[in-house]
Amino acid sequence: MKNIWRNIHLWLGLAAGLIFFTECLSGTLLVFEDEITEALHASRYQVNQVSQAIPLDSLANTVRMKMPKGKISTIKVYSNPYRTVEINVKEKKGKEKGGGKRGGKGIILFLNPYTAEITGQLNPAAPTFFSFMLDLHQSLLTGKVGKTILGISTFVVLIILITGMVLWFPKKRKQLKARLKVKTDGSWKRINHDLHVVLGFYCSFFILILLVTSLSWSFKWANTALYTITGSKPGFPEKVKSLSPQGSVKTISYQQALEAGRKQFSKAPYWSISMPKQADEPITITSASTDALHRNGFDNLSLDQRTGAILQVSLLKDMPGGWQLRRYMKPVHTGAIGGIPTKLMAFFVSLISATFPVTGTILWLNRMRKKKKTVQLAK
Repeated sequence: MKNIWRNIHLWLGLAAGLIFFTECLSGTLLVFEDEITEALHASRYQVNQVSQAIPLDSLANTVRMKMPKGKISTIKVYSNPYRTVEINVKEKKGKEKGGGKRGGKGIILFLNPYTAEITGQLNPAAPTFFSFMLDLHQSLLTGKVGKTILGISTFVVLIILITGMVLWFPKKRKQLKARLKVKTDGSWKRINHDLHVVLGFYCSFFILILLVTSLSWSFKWANTALYTITGSKPGFPEKVKSLSPQGSVKTISYQQALEAGRKQFSKAPYWSISMPKQADEPITITSASTDALHRNGFDNLSLDQRTGAILQVSLLKDMPGGWQLRRYMKPVHTGAIGGIPTKLMAFFVSLISATFPVTGTILWLNRMRKKKKTVQLAK
């Protein structure tokens, strides 16, 4: 019976090994994307001195002078006094040279909140090393086809994981110690065997978590299941409209919107202000919810754009259970759920897991050579 499990483990491992290796390696490189990016571009994100902050509307005017043909879509202010203010500017639709259309692409400008100096800019749509790795990790660089392949591979790896645990389980209790420790003073073949078997056991639980949390990105039914499990229904609060007479009062300032956000969400790590596109739309202030263990859940405040009156407060804790659970998938998958400690755990688990297709292939090659040698001796 164990030979059957071994063959299933072997052939599925050979079939999905390259995809699993790619996913683990790209995942390892993505764990500390934010920290690495901010370290490489420190002047873009950090300021050295703190003084009296300039009103947001003055910062907005600085951006308008820099990009007179652009339109400000959001302004993001951090509670950390040493962080720059991020202003997202979208190009107005028009025609480029050669007849092509442009518009819709946003540029993020980073401003010193105390001097209005523009410290850097970022085009989120521009290709970077991390955007390439993310595309590789999420779709194997092939779009929807790649996502489907990864979804199927998830179930294949799950079977590999189960068969691996069956093969790991020792027949006798005295063999348990050997299955829990790498014999570093053994031959290279023994060390390779232990690296695959022993480390595979220790990583198995974490790999299972990675597999389960990745399903919602590949299959619609996985998202639906989150609502079924929590006994909730998909849905969001209905969008509200500004109630004051149009044209009667000027739109409130960015600074007024920020103060309202700070008052409503006083302990928030940041406040992102989105000004309305239409005359009857509210101003929206979005912030990471402090009720969650992560920063992937959001609270929203809607203000009347002319009077600043609160129209709606949408809190993460009041959202459907399925939606809340869905927001946990990414931080659990990336290790961000508990900050740096869990990120380090995710980094090492992903890095170690990337070795399993390699050590497994070496194990298979060693067995093939041994089997061939046995046959030759028998002749």
